[in-house]
Amino acid sequence: CLAEKAAALSGLAIDTVDIAQSLPSLGLDSLKAVELKYFIDELLAIDLPVAQLLGNHSLATCAEQALTLAKSGQAQIAPSAVEDNDEQPLSFGQQALWTVNRIETDSSPYNMLVAMHVRGKLDKSALNGALTALFERHAQLRSGFRLNRQTQTVRIPLAEPRHRLVSVTCYDGRQRREAIAAFVRKPFDLEQGPLLKAALFSCADDDHVLVFCAHHIVVDFRSLSILLEEFKTHYLGQAPDMPEPAASYADYVAWQSAYLADRRAEQDWQYWREQLSGELPKLVLPGERQTSG
Repeated sequence: CLAEKAAALSGLAIDTVDIAQSLPSLGLDSLKAVELKYFIDELLAIDLPVAQLLGNHSLATCAEQALTLAKSGQAQIAPSAVEDNDEQPLSFGQQALWTVNRIETDSSPYNMLVAMHVRGKLDKSALNGALTALFERHAQLRSGFRLNRQTQTVRIPLAEPRHRLVSVTCYDGRQRREAIAAFVRKPFDLEQGPLLKAALFSCADDDHVLVFCAHHIVVDFRSLSILLEEFKTHYLGQAPDMPEPAASYADYVAWQSAYLADRRAEQDWQYWREQLSGELPKLVLPGERQTSG
């Protein structure tokens, strides 16, 4: 199973994958190694230290370490007892994004978007239903962020976030591109939300661009891709087969706090200090673009 995933990530044939080889020799860079970590974590319900997938560790060594963690009963992210209608603390990444937003209130560098060109007729009622289902399924999408009375940055639940699909009729492709650019550049209100918005830009009944835009404080590229898969499932009416989320973002925040207080965090910190010690290589880029002739 692990060899198959490594083969898929590296683009190699499964019969050429030698589990005794190091991950770099299999063509797995750091980003693919992190994706492999996610796969192992979900498969075994563990939190495999990312350091085990970097350096020159072999696939066999990674598998052995993962099985050891699984047998020890180490939980990946356990559901917490925090109620959805309570104030909740932020992760360290969220705290940083909230601070940047307070300093640069009119900017949108952390607006994350996905646009899909759709040829064919769409059911707008089903699109709205799928969008509503996402908000009902994921508490982070029903969130606002502000300072509480103790001047702590917290996540607050929004009772009725405005999440209707925006429908925009465009006369031509140029007008549509301009409308999409304006839509995704508009800053989010982190306190009032909603922090995920969707719009359908149509030039004809069978010519659409469906755009999703979310603030990075509630999604990253991995979670956004999962949301889009869930949106598709709801739109196609296949939601009854969708399992409930195993954990929430509040559970992740609790896990992060516990991890940083654990010796594993010190071990990972030491690993990166060793990897980045000494003189770092300098990236030399040409000052001018070289042209022929």
